[in-house]
Amino acid sequence: MLSEVLGVYQVKGEGRRRWFRDASVDLIVWYDDDGDVEGFQFCFDRGRDEHAFMWTRRHAASFFSVDSGEDVLGMKMSPTFTHPSVSRLGDLRNAVLSAAGELETAIRELVMEKVDGYLNNEPRAGR
Repeated sequence: MLSEVLGVYQVKGEGRRRWFRDASVDLIVWYDDDGDVEGFQFCFDRGRDEHAFMWTRRHAASFFSVDSGEDVLGMKMSPTFTHPSVSRLGDLRNAVLSAAGELETAIRELVMEKVDGYLNNEPRAGR
């Protein structure tokens, strides 16, 4: 189950951000100055075959594979988003369902709405 991380660094001049996590999942939610959700990033299978789903009001929803930046020679680079494995799309919905049970209703419903819309090929930008 996801738990909220307290004391999350807030960037001056940007809306508030909240971070929820468990052993293999991260959910970061961004808010605008009015307190409305501006967007979110849901990452699952952290440390194994990590994937990320991102939605914002201004941009289309996106699903990515996460390259951790680990190199076979031991050099650490910055993580990057790459093209996801289509076979992981079903895992996305299952990961949200299993992790989001204790989230506030509004956040849980928004995340599920955007994930379901993405999986059903609905328009991806905006509310």
